[in-house]
Amino acid sequence: MKKISYSIGIVLVLALGTLVYFNYNQADKTSDQVSDYDELKKADNPDLYLSLLNELTTKPGQDAPDYPVGYRFKEIARAKRELALLRTQETYEFIERGPSNVPGRTRGLLVDPDDLTHLTWFAGGVGGGIWKTTDGGVTWQDKATDIPNLSISWIVMAESNHDIMYAGTGEGWGASSNFIKGNGILKSIDHGETWTPLASTIENPEFEIINRIIVDPENADIVLAATSTDRRYTQNQNSGIYKSIDGGLTWVQKYASTEYVQQIIADPSNFSVQYAAESRIGVLKSTDAGETWIDSSDGLVISGRIELAVSPINSDRLFASTQGDLSGSGADLYFSNDAG
Repeated sequence: MKKISYSIGIVLVLALGTLVYFNYNQADKTSDQVSDYDELKKADNPDLYLSLLNELTTKPGQDAPDYPVGYRFKEIARAKRELALLRTQETYEFIERGPSNVPGRTRGLLVDPDDLTHLTWFAGGVGGGIWKTTDGGVTWQDKATDIPNLSISWIVMAESNHDIMYAGTGEGWGASSNFIKGNGILKSIDHGETWTPLASTIENPEFEIINRIIVDPENADIVLAATSTDRRYTQNQNSGIYKSIDGGLTWVQKYASTEYVQQIIADPSNFSVQYAAESRIGVLKSTDAGETWIDSSDGLVISGRIELAVSPINSDRLFASTQGDLSGSGADLYFSNDAG
C-alpha cells in the first residue's frame, strides 16, 4: 500500500512539474506574441510588414515569390470569365476583417488644378488603387475598378492637356525583398475618370516598378519614366530611364542603370534640363530632354536613396536629401548653386 501511495505521489509531482513548465513556457510564448503584435500594430514599421508579406508569398525552399509578371491581370480576367458562368440568386455579405494595423502609404497625390476650391484630389495607394475625392478627402471613389489591385506610386497630369494623366505602378523603395511590384503604366484620357494599361508596358519586366513619371509641359505625348527592376524575379538586369514620344505606345531606354532610378524631375523653367536620382550611385543630368545622361554627383557622399528638388526661383539651385554617408547612418542635405 505504501509503495502504491509513493508511486502515486511521484506521478503527481511529475504531473505538477510538467504543468508548471508548460504554463511557464506558454506564458513566455504569449508574452513574445504580445510583444510581436505590439510591434506589428504600429503604423511606423512598413519594412517589417513588407518583410512578413514577402515571407507569406514565398514557398518553402525558395528565396523569393515566383509569381510571373502580369499574373494579376491574368487572374482577374479568369475571375471575370468564371463570374459570367455563375447562375445563382444567392446573396453573400462580406465584412472586412482586416488587417487594419498596417495602413497603406500614399505616394501618388495630385490636386486637380481645374477645381478652384482645391477640394478635388487624385491619390495613388501603394497598397493598390487610384482614388478620387471631390470634397477634400471626406469621401473617396475608386477609379480603377477594372484593374487588378495594383500598387500605385505616382500620378501625373499633362500641363498641356489636363484630360491626359499617367500613373506608375509598383513601389521601388526600401530593400528589394520589400518591393511591391506593379505592372506597367496606366493612362487616362478623360481627366482621371477611367484608366487603361499601356500595352507596351504591361507584363514587361522593364516596367515592373515605375517610381516617377514626368511629362513635357508643352506636349502630352512626351513622357519619361524612372524605373526599378527587382532582379531576383527577372533575368532583365536593366532598371533605368525610358522615354516615349507617342503617348506611351512605344518606349526607348535612354539610360541603363546599375541600381534603381527612383526619381526623375525637370527644371520647372526648361524641360530640356532634367535630373534623376540613382540609388547608391548619385545624380544624373540631361540637357537634351532625357536623350542622354551624364553623372552629376560631384560632392555627394551617399549610401542609398536620394530625393531631389529644383528651386522654382533660381533653377541653378538644387537640393538633394540623401540617405546617409557611406556608413549608411543618418541623413544628409546637400545643395548646389551651379545646376548640379
